[in-house]
Amino acid sequence: NEVMAVAATTYQDKRASYSNQGQQIEIAAPGGESQKSMLSAWPGGVRCRDINAPLPQSGYCTSEGTSMAAAVVSGAAALALSVRPDLNAGDVRQLLKETATPIAGGPNLVGSGRLDVHKLLRRLLIGDLLISQKVVDLAVTPGSDPFKSLLRLDNASLQGVPWVVNAQSVPTWLQLDG
Repeated sequence: NEVMAVAATTYQDKRASYSNQGQQIEIAAPGGESQKSMLSAWPGGVRCRDINAPLPQSGYCTSEGTSMAAAVVSGAAALALSVRPDLNAGDVRQLLKETATPIAGGPNLVGSGRLDVHKLLRRLLIGDLLISQKVVDLAVTPGSDPFKSLLRLDNASLQGVPWVVNAQSVPTWLQLDG
């Protein structure tokens, strides 16, 4: 119960040919391909496949495999816990699976789908409106040129946040969109 079986995907968002399969697969994540490896967490010279190969500018080795995919999922789980330390391991596992993007292959090949960190974070963030201005006070004189005033509302989460516009003595020519 403390381990997730992770499948690897290619840059084409398909299960990698080297990846495991079966009922135990819970989620998939990028694992790279032989001609398009991913940067690993191994510093140059420590575990590089080809010790004589030139390193990328980062100085880290490149690799591909389910080990790369598992590291991506582990990083997403750590990020989830940094945003919401009140979650337990079971909560994080469920969120990772619920927010995965479905891809071709089915549950025995890619589990719930490919890890989607953006969707995960949007689910974790608390619904909160960020308002560009708290009060819009407009004085318009009759006969003046038309103008617009923009009030921007941003909500980083996927949760709906109710909001209300109160306008006092709204003239018939005023239009409120929202």
